[in-house]
Amino acid sequence: MAPDLERSSELLQKKGEYEAERDALLLQVAQVEYKIQKVQAEYGASLNREVPILRLPNEVTCMIFEYAPDSYTQPPETSEGPSSKYLFPEVVVSHVCYQWRSIALELPQLWTSFSYDASLIASVPLDRLDVYLERSKSHQLNLWFGLQDVEDTGGTSEILDKALSHIGRWRSFTFSAGPSSTPQPTIQLLERLQTAVAPRLKHLSLNIANADLFGEYLTQVASGISHLSGTVFVEGVPEVHSLTVQNFLYRPPLSHITTLRIENQFAISRDVLLTWSALRDILSRLSLINLSLGGYIFDGPTLDLFAEAPILMNDLKHLRLGLDAHLSFVLTLIRAPVLQTLVLHGFTLPPDGYSLPSEDDPDAYVFPALKSVSFTALSCANSARAALYFARMAGSATDICIRQDGEYDEGIFEVLLNDLDLNQRYWTTLKHLTLGHCVAEDLEDIVRFAFEHSTTNLVVHVARDTFVTWQGYDTEIVSIEALKKVCTIDVMNSLRHPLWSGIWPPEGPSYIDRLSDGDIFQGVALPP
Repeated sequence: MAPDLERSSELLQKKGEYEAERDALLLQVAQVEYKIQKVQAEYGASLNREVPILRLPNEVTCMIFEYAPDSYTQPPETSEGPSSKYLFPEVVVSHVCYQWRSIALELPQLWTSFSYDASLIASVPLDRLDVYLERSKSHQLNLWFGLQDVEDTGGTSEILDKALSHIGRWRSFTFSAGPSSTPQPTIQLLERLQTAVAPRLKHLSLNIANADLFGEYLTQVASGISHLSGTVFVEGVPEVHSLTVQNFLYRPPLSHITTLRIENQFAISRDVLLTWSALRDILSRLSLINLSLGGYIFDGPTLDLFAEAPILMNDLKHLRLGLDAHLSFVLTLIRAPVLQTLVLHGFTLPPDGYSLPSEDDPDAYVFPALKSVSFTALSCANSARAALYFARMAGSATDICIRQDGEYDEGIFEVLLNDLDLNQRYWTTLKHLTLGHCVAEDLEDIVRFAFEHSTTNLVVHVARDTFVTWQGYDTEIVSIEALKKVCTIDVMNSLRHPLWSGIWPPEGPSYIDRLSDGDIFQGVALPP
């Protein structure tokens, strides 16, 4: 049957007319949408004229916005891990109103901090870094990349390449790779960093726990692991002064380092651990201001403490040790005349195989400038003498905070209260005592302790639930009223203390700790 050409022509013409009508309607809808947005903007502007903060000069608003990146917090956890809906501060301020968005998009300092979590790659566009690189213009960059125990599909290597193309702008660079992470992006990064030059880099953090990489690097650097030479940035990073590593295989030259953090939460081959002589050499030769040692980092010695010469660290101001009892051995050797803060966390005092000097030794060292101390999850169950020994090392402290997890009666403060004659005075200059947890039965001992320190105008900081427990503990011997007579009680809904803030060192810039994956102290010292 022959086709009806006339009918076909009519249908095509009608189709074209409908398409033209549709296009006209779409154009009209777009025009109406534009008018709606314009009216909405005018309506918002009319309301905003009455908002005092929006009448600030743009220069003042910019100054406020520059603090926004420092307000970063970790994305909230969900049952499936970190929330992918978390909005970064710079994104939030750029979506408040037209005026703020206009200011934010033209403020380079607001876009200099970028973080990438490979576990959220499915919901976060890879080109987000391009936006930050463009908006930050030529300003220095703070970059964080977290490749934890997830299978990478290629996005991480791509985004690292983009970051490396701007290495001349790096101010801070953090890279974390979990023990089960895809090794290829990490290998490629380390190869690039070996001979890379980062002239403006001030902080470097390499938290690499992937055991698949150790074999190759052990072959390359085993002979040099005891020395201060570098295995990355071997051409030099002249301004780097802060270094965080999970093991010492991956490190830049150390000559300028003043803040050193070696923190490893994973049990690894002894071949990767520092020898005692290497660690001693590092502590002795570097002019460290801040030192944090945590976990399995050196092959703990079984040595005669009395045969070891002290380690003089004249510049050290902030010291943090945790999660390996051998580190208490290191503490007994350090001589730090200007040390201001000390954090001890998560080990037994003293470790097996060690003997301590006599607590009556007139030459027993006391940190003379020490002001703030945190004892968290320390066990002294087998040695009241050890509890007193380490308490006296902090004898000049005015601010002490104590948190005990697990067996409370094994904690350093509990041992001091129960197992020693309180006529042996310690912490004689104490002004603030923060207690992370106390049971009702401790009230009597704490009253005695506070009485002995009443001349220092002692303030005891406790959580509200502890205070309520104490209020219900009223015996013929002691009550909460007795404690009030000898000290001031500060009741807090949630305990807080600078050494529990999550930012370390206390005087350091907040951008250093933006990713906490490599920080084994993060959160563990926080009281409930």
